[in-house]
Amino acid sequence: MAQLATVTTGTNIDLTDSLTTHVEETFEGVLGKFQNLKISNNVYLEVSKNAANPLHTCETTMTIENGPTIRSKSSSPDMYGSVTDCASKAKRKLRKFKDRFRRGHHKDVPSFTFDDPDDSSPDDAYTDASPETPEVTKIKSFDLSRPIPLSEAVWALDYVDHDFYVYRDDKTNEINVVYKRNGGGVGVIQPE
Repeated sequence: MAQLATVTTGTNIDLTDSLTTHVEETFEGVLGKFQNLKISNNVYLEVSKNAANPLHTCETTMTIENGPTIRSKSSSPDMYGSVTDCASKAKRKLRKFKDRFRRGHHKDVPSFTFDDPDDSSPDDAYTDASPETPEVTKIKSFDLSRPIPLSEAVWALDYVDHDFYVYRDDKTNEINVVYKRNGGGVGVIQPE
């Protein structure tokens, strides 16, 4: 049975009971359709302080036990709409993973695991840094101890909302990066 634990945190927002209930019910509807997967779900809500363009952002990080991490993000003028849209995006990505797995695209590695930390740390808040002194505003860490083939890394690009994916290559045991090229296709960055 799927693990339906959803952890909700946020920045610049009051997590009211009705909002928290909406998040839990919306994502329970998504995760409930994947009963055979154990999924931990972290939902991060943020309200932009920009008065000219106040956006409400919902970002979810779903970690499938012995599987990939799936991330989705949505912004709109309404937090409830952002939550619903983010859940829809996550559902499409989960369905894509399940379909590809059934078609045998993930057969090279029976299972692989990497962890994505809770993206909801208070350090994620926007800070106004001058261009002369760039600072790190977000730190992520992943468990890269388990190597995966290049084909799995390319598939994983569709499961995260980034143009790149960092992984440990199963042939060289080195850290590599696959990325979506602006001109189309996928590139690989390897150490020399």
